[in-house]
Amino acid sequence: MITCSFIGLFCLIATPMVYINNLEKASKRINNGKIEKTKVVFDENIKMDEGKVHMEFEYTQIKQILETPSFIVLKLGDNSSILVLKQGFIKGDKNSFLEFINNKIKV
Repeated sequence: MITCSFIGLFCLIATPMVYINNLEKASKRINNGKIEKTKVVFDENIKMDEGKVHMEFEYTQIKQILETPSFIVLKLGDNSSILVLKQGFIKGDKNSFLEFINNKIKV
């Protein structure tokens, strides 16, 4: 029982770190080995600009909202997410953002 608990706790802690590491590698691959700052605008759609890459998503694509110590993770599927830095808000804060997102996905 202790071994199962240890494995479960390890997976709970390690999974977000591995997930973020994979997202960072994908970002570097897209931007020629550089980490570009990503500008994310939450308007009628979610608009993201990262280097020369522009993407747009609808709020209905968000399947799950997770939190890590530094990020709010908007999961779009098994292999794609939008990471929102908790300290990166220009307008509002983490709590008002979570309220906004929850209202948008409750369609």
